Amino acid sequence: MVWNFAIINNRLGEIYYDVDKKGKVEFRGHCYVTDKEKREMCSEERNYLKKDIEGVKLIYKNKKYRVVKL
Repeated sequence: MVWNFAIINNRLGEIYYDVDKKGKVEFRGHCYVTDKEKREMCSEERNYLKKDIEGVKLIYKNKKYRVVKL
């Protein structure tokens, strides 16, 4: 299982997913990052955050994820 930071329903969160051998992504779940957690991040995590959320946005509705490319 892999995780990345992502914008989910216009909120910052962590997305958990698996990638199969063919490169297909299967989403497992997500959780939102609170403001308190964001303030407590070290500089390395903030750099990862900026890189992860660049260019991709997710919409979660009816227990399904949809990727929206910017």
